[in-house]
Amino acid sequence: MKTIQLIQNKIIPTPAVRKKVAAYARVSMITDRLHHSLNAQVDYFKSMIASKPEWQFAGVYYDEGLSGTSVRREGFQKLLNECENGNIDIILVKSISRFARNTLDLLNTARHLKEIGVEIRFEKEGISTFSMDGELMLTLLASFAEEESRSISENVKWGTHKRFKDGIPNGHYFVIGYRWTEDHDLYIYEPEAEIVRRIFREYIAGAGSTFIASTFDKEGLLTPLGNKWRDTNINKILTNSIYTGELVFQKSYCPGIGLHSQVNNGILPKYLIENHHPAIVSKEDFEKAQAEMLRRHIMGFKANNAIKDKITFFTGMIECGECGRHFVHSIKRNHKTGGLKEDDWVCTTNKKAHWKQKRCSLKRVHTSVVKKEFAKLVNASEFSEEQFLNEIEKIVVPYDYALDYHFKNGVVRRVEYKLTGHKDCWTEERRRAQAERMRQGFKRLREERLNAAKDD
Repeated sequence: MKTIQLIQNKIIPTPAVRKKVAAYARVSMITDRLHHSLNAQVDYFKSMIASKPEWQFAGVYYDEGLSGTSVRREGFQKLLNECENGNIDIILVKSISRFARNTLDLLNTARHLKEIGVEIRFEKEGISTFSMDGELMLTLLASFAEEESRSISENVKWGTHKRFKDGIPNGHYFVIGYRWTEDHDLYIYEPEAEIVRRIFREYIAGAGSTFIASTFDKEGLLTPLGNKWRDTNINKILTNSIYTGELVFQKSYCPGIGLHSQVNNGILPKYLIENHHPAIVSKEDFEKAQAEMLRRHIMGFKANNAIKDKITFFTGMIECGECGRHFVHSIKRNHKTGGLKEDDWVCTTNKKAHWKQKRCSLKRVHTSVVKKEFAKLVNASEFSEEQFLNEIEKIVVPYDYALDYHFKNGVVRRVEYKLTGHKDCWTEERRRAQAERMRQGFKRLREERLNAAKDD
């Protein structure tokens, strides 16, 4: 007799997926006490995550000496990148203020992480971004944290202004040529001071910032930080009145929490202390350098001694109507006779552009044409350099074979011209004939060389 027996399937329980849990910690100042606090936070989170069997340790990320008002924190950014890569499910944070003090940044970051399935748990406030009222509580508490940060910032600013009024600098920043004492005084550091004196001396004598930096580079002279000298380094030294023995406080300021410092152009008061420390440069030499810098700024490239031999009265006067850049002088010489072959002006875009870059389509402008057309405009028998400089502000090339003369009285007069006897005006037939003559010449040259090789 057949027997039927029910076989019960054994249900094998699916192992629960362990959540990948990470933690974030931050302290805003680097001191021994706060460093100990940071280590305590890291150890606490490590042991806490390890105690949960349903959690998998995904690391502890931290930042030292950085404000919570900005999201530009290395550890914080690494944490966010790991979240984007799907390596973290839960983030543990001691409090909202440790994560971020800026309400907008906090909410935007929390919402984005929630969208990609990452939960943030704030231990002190007992808030989870996955809970129903999590965002409401987060907004309220984050606003308090931001206000607290603003209050701290105002207290710090007040203390800074108080120190300025008392003649005490806000920290011992690095100055080439000087060193600080413990009493907030500056003394001359002679090895660097001589470099500062040389910079002022050579600049006043006519050398440019780029030329001075290039000279230092050729001599193997580096900055005190071990870098190559740049024109920006030279200019900072030339414009810093600290080398005359005076100290100016509050040259820059921070307009708000999380914003970058800006130059103080009268928004806040400045504090000047004269004869604060020994001078490396006399005030007379410093004023000479400022006057020379202003003169070069007004004259532009014409004040550059390195190119003064290449400058003509047309330099900087001819502009391209297509790209807006200036035309530069281009002189080609006949190498056989050594005489002048062509004296032209070409758009900077065509002169200096890389072969892959887009070039300007305008052709060259001949110096003789510019002179000839100006003489016609003013009804002169010949070109006068003095009259040209007195009457013309600039020349714009709107298209090929046309010139717009902009007079200083506001009048603009356009002239169109034709070239005769120049290769720019050759017909296509003439170009083909010239190319054919060149091919025949190369052919004869090859035949002569082959015959000479056979004779050898």
